Amino acid sequence: MVIEVEPDGDMERLDTLSRDLPARDSLQPYLRDEIFPLLDMARWVDLLISYLDTGHVVSFSSIARSLGEPRAARAVGELAASGALRGPTHRIIYADGRVPDRSVIELGAELELDERGGSYHISDDLTLEDIKVASPPFEQLRNIQASMDHLLVEEQGRPASLCGIDISSKDDLNVVCLSVSGLDGDDIEHHCKQGSLPMPYVSGYLFYREGPLILPALDEAVKEGMVKEDTLLVLDGNGILHPRRSGIACQVGVAVDMMTCGVAKRLQVGKVEGNERETAGHRISDVRDGDDLLGFAVRTSRSKPVYLSRGNRMTLDHALESLLPSWHHKVPLPTRSAHERSNEVRRAISESPSGDLQVPPLVLHVAVNR
Repeated sequence: MVIEVEPDGDMERLDTLSRDLPARDSLQPYLRDEIFPLLDMARWVDLLISYLDTGHVVSFSSIARSLGEPRAARAVGELAASGALRGPTHRIIYADGRVPDRSVIELGAELELDERGGSYHISDDLTLEDIKVASPPFEQLRNIQASMDHLLVEEQGRPASLCGIDISSKDDLNVVCLSVSGLDGDDIEHHCKQGSLPMPYVSGYLFYREGPLILPALDEAVKEGMVKEDTLLVLDGNGILHPRRSGIACQVGVAVDMMTCGVAKRLQVGKVEGNERETAGHRISDVRDGDDLLGFAVRTSRSKPVYLSRGNRMTLDHALESLLPSWHHKVPLPTRSAHERSNEVRRAISESPSGDLQVPPLVLHVAVNR
């Protein structure tokens, strides 16, 4: 049986807003004020499972498909396990009929469960429900991604400084760090900000998870003169080396109209091809998808490769040229520094004597030499 779900007002609004994005110079406030407040995956899942009556069950993967993205099944499971959902989460089970351990008692009060191999399953004669929603929100997020992709520009950017960006998260505590340095990696200045992330991680949609924290931090750093027009933003994620050619480095770059590139630890699309060549102590190979050169696989003699791709207002060759002088470890120094500092600040907040993790937004500026 297919359960038809009526989209709520926020889903309908996301559908409407995703069809016609504003011009480039109005895009950042549009994302911040209109799109980001609608990105509440827990509420989407709650709406769907509110349609499940007693004795009816649905799978994690079915909910993900109904939201418009099959790869979101793991995120649905994380939300159910986290306690973030208010609805009957015990009625969400695995596609093979297996019942999560945390749901056995509640679901067992509604249905007769079978024990097999140390776990409980629903009976073979019970059918999993399918859920259908008219405006799948992940479809709308893809529409926004495609519209932003049309604004992406490839330019011969020549940065004068670098800004690594990374987020450290644990439980409900999230800290973004911007680490700015010269091209040689000296005189690093950090800008850290605490905030919330509206969505769990779903592969291919990293901007919608991290963008609501990254964009305000960037806005502050620009206003204070720390990040300038000739700063290359180095994101912990992909640029065009992405299934839809629009990773977080592309979307952040378009949103703020700045030079960006991405350095990712996992290859989402394409293949490493051709012979390795050595440049400045790094071994570099092309990453291609068919005939398209999407990025470089870059590694030191002691590390696994990471994957560099261009974002906005930058070419792949110039991104590599700009990063190599400070690229002494697995990832470029500004990215490594942002990762380390965001972890340090997050731990400092969580270990504060008050024990209160929900402290006001925190901004730190620290200049160091390396």
